[in-house]
Amino acid sequence: MNSPSSTILIIDDESFPRATLEALLLPEGYRVETCSGGEQGLRAAERLRPDLILLDVMMPILDGYEVCRRLRANKALAAIPIIMVTALDDADSRIQGLEAGADDFITKPFNSAELRARVRNITRLDRYRKLLEQQEQLAYLTNYDHATGLPKRVLLNNQIQSEIKLRSTVKLLVIMLRFDGFDKVQHALGQNGIDRMLIELSNRLRDPGTNNRQSIARLQGNCLGLVKHSSHPERDSVELIEHLRSAIAAPIELDGQNFVVPMRVGISVYPDDGRDSDQLIDQASFAGSQVQLKEQLGYAFYTAEMNRLVQQQITLEAELHHAVTGNQFELYYQPKLDLLGERGIIGVEALIRWNHPERGLIAPFQFIPLAEATGMIQPIGDWVFSQACDQLRQWQQQGFDGLTLSVNLSGQQFNDPQLVDNIRRQLDRTGLDAASLELELTETHLLESETEAERILHELKALGVGLAIDDFGTGYSSLSRLQRFPVDVLKIDRAFIHDLPDSTGSAALTQAILAMAHSLGLEVVAEGIETEAQRDFLRQQYCSQGQGYLFSRPVSAESMTELLESQWNSDRPNPQASAKSTAEQA
Repeated sequence: MNSPSSTILIIDDESFPRATLEALLLPEGYRVETCSGGEQGLRAAERLRPDLILLDVMMPILDGYEVCRRLRANKALAAIPIIMVTALDDADSRIQGLEAGADDFITKPFNSAELRARVRNITRLDRYRKLLEQQEQLAYLTNYDHATGLPKRVLLNNQIQSEIKLRSTVKLLVIMLRFDGFDKVQHALGQNGIDRMLIELSNRLRDPGTNNRQSIARLQGNCLGLVKHSSHPERDSVELIEHLRSAIAAPIELDGQNFVVPMRVGISVYPDDGRDSDQLIDQASFAGSQVQLKEQLGYAFYTAEMNRLVQQQITLEAELHHAVTGNQFELYYQPKLDLLGERGIIGVEALIRWNHPERGLIAPFQFIPLAEATGMIQPIGDWVFSQACDQLRQWQQQGFDGLTLSVNLSGQQFNDPQLVDNIRRQLDRTGLDAASLELELTETHLLESETEAERILHELKALGVGLAIDDFGTGYSSLSRLQRFPVDVLKIDRAFIHDLPDSTGSAALTQAILAMAHSLGLEVVAEGIETEAQRDFLRQQYCSQGQGYLFSRPVSAESMTELLESQWNSDRPNPQASAKSTAEQA
């Protein structure tokens, strides 16, 4: 049985061949549309965008050759495979058809088995071609900013790492540029004005000695980044600052309006400030954020004074040790909702919070990286998994059936040789059905060692648990990698949802991810949904599940129980409104 998404358009002026082809193809699982003439067929092709066209040659008014030529001349339809179905079996007719743009021929009267085989082969190849096109689009959108064409942070990271490997004995300057005054540009010219402004700035700022497009990247919003190798950082930094000052001195003219753009510059130096690209970028960004502008350009180097934040981390590490043994952690839960139907809450994600005796609730991003760096993530992760399973079992006993529980796995947990056995023991201990559990892993963890990751994932899959790739889009998973890993769900990172539906870049990337996921039969969860406009856009793109503040913030187990009771007792008449209302009360 073929994919139900394969649509075949039959264009033939005779009713008997149309009916015969339709009768042969419908049982194969294809969607079939028929047309009785060339003009009608062209209009249907525009409307349907089919996966394959079966085209008769001998037709009045417009014969098959002319229809084929017109299809190939239309950019929107040119890639659709065409099989000509004809009683003409001479070489000249075949050559004429191939020159018109046909991909294959079937001679009347045709053999049924041969017809099905040829159609099956071409539709399979066409689906693969479309997947590759989607993958190419996703690769571009992941690595390059849609609006400006500038590289994103991932490519700047790659460039820094390449420079470090090639010139390990030479120092590097990592420079972050943050521009002020963009609110005036946006007020006058909208988001498009900001994008054009960044393109002009990147052209001005690029080192005149290089044409390397990757020398300047767009990190986010109004920030650009670049890297330069340097044998004398002090001298080269002075030259760089002067170059930057000169580049932004003249106003930038857009649509007859002149704009002066102040700039804050942060600089970190390899290897003095760090040996990792992410660390160097973050340090340069932090240095730039400390600049107090007194003129059009201000700059700062990452210095020892800024290390007081590091000292805070040291204090936090000591307190984290005590938190592990002092029962200071608490699980919060955020519901996942059915965006396309009326099922309402279909699952929950378990999220850890540190209930610090003096500082109150501390969010995961403030201590999870520290826990991973110190090795404390293992006992913390074991506690989270045990507590979450106990809570799901309690909800099931209260009658909230059908819920799935999502738990995040850190890289260290994923690489633990005892991972599969630990999960099996928890399932046996609680009596939970493995299908009610979903494990979330990031792309980065999976790609660190693909062969080993594939082995572990298959072992987890054999248990019956669901597998999800979290924060999808922030890294880069190729089509071959996605097909290789036995995952069930992609979770689109909130960074792409945040600017929907207004940002064309975020919209295009989200559409590409959804198209690829649907092609591979994967469920998709959108994270960070905060507005009805975002929800509506995702529904239009057939995103099946979502979570975010629009529906509910992460809440305590008690508040989550109230939320579930509200939905179950109301027979789910308006589950999303119910979730939002209950969460606000909590």
